[in-house]
Amino acid sequence: MDEDSNNGDNKVIVPATGEADNAEEASGTEEVVDSSYNRVLDYQRYLLHEMTNMVLRQTSYTYQEAWNELVKHRGNYMLVIRNNTGLEAKRPDDESKRSVNQETYRQIREYMDKGSEQFRRQQEASEIVRNLRRN
Repeated sequence: MDEDSNNGDNKVIVPATGEADNAEEASGTEEVVDSSYNRVLDYQRYLLHEMTNMVLRQTSYTYQEAWNELVKHRGNYMLVIRNNTGLEAKRPDDESKRSVNQETYRQIREYMDKGSEQFRRQQEASEIVRNLRRN
């Protein structure tokens, strides 16, 4: 085997010399990296195809429209379906984002506001009663 030959696995077999061994190792590594990269791309295409089919089942989009919307919304199929059906995306409540300390101080503020409001009303009522007694 003096010449390069192809063994069917897309690997080139080269003569067993020092330079040829380095060439085989380098090309083998590149092939492995290229092969796994292609597998990742194929899987991403497969997922996009499946998500497109899922959007098609639940909306009135054509395949191309569904695919374009998925690409536009970075694969967020729920957003694509909600946009098509006219439902608004749920916004997270501000209350769910509060920490325990924030919630504690919020409740203290509410309690103090209610107390000060009641005190103010009592003061106004007692002022009115004093004014009525004077007259």
